[in-house]
Order: sequence, then C-alpha cells, then structure tokens
Amino acid sequence: MEDNRQQPSQPQEEQGYSEVILEPIQDIGIPKKRKSSSSLAKKRKKRKQQQRMIIILGAVFAVLLSFFLFMFIRNQRIAAAEAAAQIAAEEAARVQREKEQAEFQAIVYSDTILQGVTVNGVSVGGMTMEQAKAALAPVEQNLGAQRQIQLVYDNKLYPLDLSNMPYTVNTDAVLKEAFDLVKNAIDYTTLMQHVEDVKTNGRELTLSVSYDLSSLNAAVAQIASQIDIPAQEAQVTGVDKDTHKLTFKDEVVGYVVDQPALINLIADAVKTNSKNPIELPIIVTQPTLTAAMLQGQYVLRASATTDFSTSTSERKYNVRKGAGLINGSVLKPGDVFSTNDTLGVRSTGNGWKMANAYESGAVVPQAGGGVCQLSTTLYNAIVKGDLEVVYRRNHSMPVHYVKEGLDATINSVGNIIDFKFKNNTTSDIIIIGYTSGNKLTFEVWGIPFATTEYDEIKLTSSLVSTQSAAGEPVEIIVPVGTEKANGSLMVAGETYVAVTPRKGYVYQSYKNYYLAGTLVKKEKLAVSTYKAFQGEIWICPPEETPLPEATPDAFAPEEIPTTSP
Repeated sequence: MEDNRQQPSQPQEEQGYSEVILEPIQDIGIPKKRKSSSSLAKKRKKRKQQQRMIIILGAVFAVLLSFFLFMFIRNQRIAAAEAAAQIAAEEAARVQREKEQAEFQAIVYSDTILQGVTVNGVSVGGMTMEQAKAALAPVEQNLGAQRQIQLVYDNKLYPLDLSNMPYTVNTDAVLKEAFDLVKNAIDYTTLMQHVEDVKTNGRELTLSVSYDLSSLNAAVAQIASQIDIPAQEAQVTGVDKDTHKLTFKDEVVGYVVDQPALINLIADAVKTNSKNPIELPIIVTQPTLTAAMLQGQYVLRASATTDFSTSTSERKYNVRKGAGLINGSVLKPGDVFSTNDTLGVRSTGNGWKMANAYESGAVVPQAGGGVCQLSTTLYNAIVKGDLEVVYRRNHSMPVHYVKEGLDATINSVGNIIDFKFKNNTTSDIIIIGYTSGNKLTFEVWGIPFATTEYDEIKLTSSLVSTQSAAGEPVEIIVPVGTEKANGSLMVAGETYVAVTPRKGYVYQSYKNYYLAGTLVKKEKLAVSTYKAFQGEIWICPPEETPLPEATPDAFAPEEIPTTSP
C-alpha cells in the first residue's frame, strides 16, 4: 500500500538546490507514488555535481578575472613606460634637432671658408674673405708677372711686350665660390656630407687672369707689319728705254700673319701663364697672274709715228721730253688717261723750253711748244688700237705732221684743252713712247682685239667743205716795241703780218677695219673744223704819227669751248 505520508524536509546543507514535493492528484483518482531513495540519491548527486561545476566555473572565472586584471595592470604599466620613453625620445630628438639646426646655421652663415679648400695650392680653409685675399696676394702678383711673350717666325724671335696690357684676376669670384660650397645645402645631412667630403678629400679652386685683349690688336698688327708680304700679281712695270720692250715684275707669293688666330694663341698662353714661344700662324696666298702668263698675253695692238725734223731744237727737246713722260704709262681696265695730267703744267720752271705753238691762228712761242705733236701722235695710236676716246679737239688750223682731220690739240697754257682716252679692254694697256732720230712713235700694247672680225685699224680723212675769210686782213696800229711771234720787237715804220689769211676747212675722219689686209668695214670717226682767218697786219707808224686811243689785244686767246665737240 502506497505511503501517502509527507516526507520530512531535508536539511539545507547543499545550497542552490530545493526539494520537489509532489502533491497528490485528487481529481483523477490515481493513487500517488513516492519516489524511491535511489532516485533521491541521484538527484542529490546531480545537485552536488552541479554545485562543484559552479564552484569550478567560479574559480575559473576568478582566475580569468585575475589574469585579465593582471594583464590590464601590466599593459598600463607598459603603456606608461612607452609613453615615458616616447617623451624621452622626442625630447632627445628635439635636443638633437636644435643641436643640428645650430650647427647648420653656424656652417651656412659662417664668415670663414670650409676646411680643406685650397686656391692655386694655397690653403684658405678657416679663413675669412679678407684673410684669404691677403693669402692669395702673392699668387695674384705671380699670375700677372708674365709681361712678355716670344713670337717665332722663320727662326727669328719677335718679342711681344705685354707690360701695358691691363689685366684682372678673378679672386673675388673664386673666394665667393669657396664660401658658397655648402650654402645651398637643403638639409643637415646633406650639409654634413659636403663638409666631410671637402674636409677629407679637399677642394681645389683655381684663379684665372683676364686680359684686355683689345690692346693686343695694335701690338700684333705692328709685329705683322714686319713680316707680312702680301701676294702680288705679276705686272708690267714699264718699257725698256733702250729696246722699247715691255718690262715685267715677277709675281710674289703672299705670306701674311693670321692676326685673329695669333691673338687667340696669345690669349691662351697668357691665361695659362705659358712661357713657351708661339709660332706665328701664317696665311700663304698664291698669286693668280704670273710673269710668264703676262709675257704671252700682251701684243702690239697699234702704233703711230710722226716726223718733227723741221722743228727747232727747243721744240725737238719738248717732244722728246714729253715722249719720255708718257712712255711706260699703264692703264688698268676702266682707267682714263689724261695727256695734260701726265705731262703736267708746261712752264720753263718745270723744264720745258719756249717753242712755237698755235694761238688764235697765229704762231707764237710758248713754254712746251710742240706737245700737240705728242697728243696728235698718241691720238692716232689710240684710235688704231681700238680704245675709247673720251675727249679730243682738233687744232684751230691744220698741222703739217699729220693729215687734216687726224690731229688732237692740247692747251699748253692752263691745261684747259686735253686729250683723254679710256682703257675699255679687260686687261692692262701699256703705252710705249719714244723718239728715234726725228721720229716720234707711240705704241699701244695689250691683249688682242676682242673680236675675229678685224685685226687692224687704219685712219683716213676727207675734205667735206671749204670756207673763205670774210674780207681782207685787218690792219692794226701797234706801238713801237710790240713783241712779234719770233720774239723780236716792232720798230717805227715796220709792217708785220701777225696772222696769215687762211681758208677754213671741214674734214671727216674714218676708222677703216681690215682683216688679213682686206677692208671689211668703215666707220665715221670725227668731224674736224679748222676756222678761216681773215688775217692781221700790224703797222708800227713813224714816231711822229699819233696812235689811236685804244689798241686791240693782238694776243687774245682763241675761244675755248666748254664742252667736247
């Protein structure tokens, strides 16, 4: 029979557990059963296990709590130590930065040069600018000590004095460079690397000298003037007086100093303080025209000869003198020859003699009388030589030594009337003038005619018209003592034909071109007009005959045109 009695309660020795009491179920009528003692024992055992588990878990929790607490405290201590260390490190870094900054400033803004710097072998490390300048003063003086350079040419020395040549030494610039060696360092490390490098390996700087080379130009030119031989072309120097042949001057090879190159060599020697002699640079120039080339180049283009055998000794002298002055004249291409300029002013003071000359239809004595035969003969040679006539004028009346229309006058007094011609060839023209006995000859030498159409030119002239004088000769009363053309004086009762009545003529001259002796063409050359003269008769009346109040000028010069006909 089931025991429905209520079990006494267990003592509360095991905390955390409570006894479960089953109340009887009244409603369904099922009888209640009591739990067995084994079941209770299991429950108690289970409760004990649970209690032990709780205790273990509590112990583990306590251990873990202690561990975490320990670790927290430990980490706090480590963090505090690290913070202290960080602060100490930052402080040390700050101190180091301040130290480095101070060193940086001290070096960059120092007024002395870095240790290890030398200039031209002189140590300037640790010096101020002024101290370094003083230390380099002997070096500067030595750099400017070279005051002479020896120039050499053809085993001959040409000393070049440089004592007056201004110079400067770049000491300030070099010392500034020394001061600025580390001025541009961007940080302390780079700065100290430069400082250590200069201190360990050194830094050599070099002074240089700058000269005012403009003063060299004159000095070099003066030396060059002693050496220079410009190239010279072979040339015709004149005519041999005895053989009347052309004389030549040989060509000359040119040797001239190359002055710009020499100035550069001198400048380099001065900058490097070189004491070695300098070989002069020479430019060699070969002439393009040799004497051999000239000798085969010139030919006789033309010649003309006139006779002066009927002349007085004074006139013959003037002709020979003038031929000598013209002989050997050389005209370059384009040159114009002036007969008056070549002969000069005709006067007794210049060595000319008084001889007869034409003046206003009369024959009167003049210094240099006879020179018109020179200009006439030369005119014929020039035209036959096919040169260009620049100015020519015929006489006031025909002359006896050349055919009418082929003469050329010049003015012996005042050099107003001239005969001029031009070298219209591409080479030199040489005039040979000489006398042989009583013959006057002019030769024209140059290159051959620049054509194959003709090889010779001859001159002719023909009468175009004749004019008679206007009336009988004019009679002029002159006083006693009037000088006549022959130099004698008029006497009382004398009659003298001062100007012979003459007819006037107009002539046309021609150039006749020949090839191998055959006339190939004919051209008009010039028109020559010879004036008609009425004539003049001087009458010197007996002494008792009164003279007119006014007397015409018996020696009025003939009118001279201002332009070429």
